[in-house]
Parts: sequence; C-alpha cells; structure tokens
Amino acid sequence: MTKKYSLLTVGNAIIDILVNVEEEFLVQQKLDKSAMLLIDAEQNKNLYAKVSGATEISGGSAANTAVAFGKFGGSTSYIGSIAKDQFGTIFTHDMHAANVDYNPVYVSGKPTSQSIILVTPDGERTMNTYLGASLDLAPEHIVDAQILDAKVIYFEGYLWYQPPARAAFGYIADLVKNTDIKISVSLADQFCVDNFRDDFTALIADGTIEIIFGNEDEINALYETKDFDEAMRANAKTGVLSFITRGDKGAVVQKGDYYKAVDVEPVAHIVDLSGGGDIFAAGALFGLDKGLSLEDCASLGCVAAREVIQTVGSHTRVDMVQVAKAAGLL
Repeated sequence: MTKKYSLLTVGNAIIDILVNVEEEFLVQQKLDKSAMLLIDAEQNKNLYAKVSGATEISGGSAANTAVAFGKFGGSTSYIGSIAKDQFGTIFTHDMHAANVDYNPVYVSGKPTSQSIILVTPDGERTMNTYLGASLDLAPEHIVDAQILDAKVIYFEGYLWYQPPARAAFGYIADLVKNTDIKISVSLADQFCVDNFRDDFTALIADGTIEIIFGNEDEINALYETKDFDEAMRANAKTGVLSFITRGDKGAVVQKGDYYKAVDVEPVAHIVDLSGGGDIFAAGALFGLDKGLSLEDCASLGCVAAREVIQTVGSHTRVDMVQVAKAAGLL
C-alpha cells in the first residue's frame, strides 16, 4: 500500500533565535556550553535583552529533520503545536516553504516556543529554550489518518520532558503497533538521556523504537559507559538500527552484528553546529526510503550534516539532491 508520507516527524515547534557570542558570555551567564537548558518566560525575556544581531528561523529538532527531508525531495509531514502569534506565523511559513505538510496545531495561553541559541566561535551551540505553546502537544492533537499514512515516524527525545507529549508518543505507538510503520527516535542530548534513560532503554528492548539517532556522548549516556566501543557492544545486543554521529570522525551505523564506520570530509570553517544531528537524521532516513545500503545511508547523513554546519541556522541553503549526487550517493 502506497503511503502519502515517507516520513512524519513529531516535536517541539520552536523559533530558533540564533546569536553569535564569545565564550566569555556563557561564563558570565553561568551557562553550560553545548547544553540545552529549559528556561521560563522571565528567563527568556532577560536573556533576549542581553543579546543582539539575532537571526530568527523555524526550528525544533524534529522540524529541522522534516525540512531537510523535504529538501531532499522526500514527502514529509510534521506535528507540533504553536500559538496564533508572529512567531507561529513565521514557523508555519518556513515549514510550508520547505514543502513540509504542516497543519498547525494551535493552542492558547502560551506564546509560540522560542530557543535562544548562543553560537560560540567554534560553532558549538548552547540552547536556552522556552517551551511555550509546544508544551501543550497532547494525544487529542493526533490525527490517526495522518499517522497511518506514514512509513516512518520520527520523534525528538526532547518530547520526553513533557508528560502530554509522552502521552502522545504512547498513543501513536499503540496506533501503529502490528503495522509496518517504523518508529524512530533521536536521543536529543546527553542530559535528556540521563533524565529518561529507563524510558528509552525499555522502548528499545520491547521493539517499540526500531531506529535511533544519537551522538557519541548520548550513546555512552544511554548505556552508562565511558568508552564508545563498550557502548556499541551493549547497543549491538538490542538489535536496534542505530546511526551514531562522531563529529569529525564521521558516523557509525549498527544493527546487531552489522557495524560500519563512515568518514566525513573535513570542514575548513565550522560556522554553526545547530541542527547538524537533525539534518544527519534526514539524510540517513532519506537514504533508507530510497533503499540505499546502511553504509550509504550513514554517508548521506554525513554529507547533509557537513553542509548545514557551514551556515548559520539549522536549514541547508544548497541543493541537497545535487550535493548527494556529487557524492555518488543518489
């Protein structure tokens, strides 16, 4: 049966507010570099007042993946809640401009979510996220027909911070049980894994999650190891299809006894690491949809991530199909 969407992603609908800062600014604000900190409305207001020269663009991990997947030419849809405000309008416009099928889930009482992303000269990003309207995403916002018309459903790990969103995940997982629809999850960041390790490992163990995306720190956090090889040995026992990024070392794809490392061409100047993992996931998932080998899927993810970290923000600004063709992957 032909599905309308090759990929449907679910996540926090956020406007990214990107600002270049020096390392000292993070020290002054007592922020942990490269972390994602959840802040309240007052903290958001105070931090925003201390920065200047911001670039505003639609964001949120799963939304970034949907946009990149659409830029590859894949059919994609997105679920995330926003408010009827200026940022909500920007978010919707950006999603539609990227050919993502997005029917806004409007909620009241909170503004559209925002993330002030502080980018240091080395391209590392420190995220300060106010989860306004996206906090209210819940099971009642899920349209069964939309879910059942997808091949793969991709969730961002950040959703686990929100009980209503976790309930939405559970609803969707029950809906697609005993179907050919695959559930994929991004581990989000090390702190997210530390907070919800038991949830993730249980969902992997019972086969609910069939594909995971993460980086070296996150996979070590998942298995509480300090050695990458040890973590991958533990991961192999689960049989889950795993795509693990390793920065300038490239990436690893693993499924049970299958293990393959792929390289990435070095980048002369990293501008902004925002969205690198999100766009990697889009490339790998697009490769899976096109029937590429697992090794080539990981390579396509690396090619995509390499492009986005050379620009400001989480959206690529080049023709990704041509980039993939030039790399011999499409």
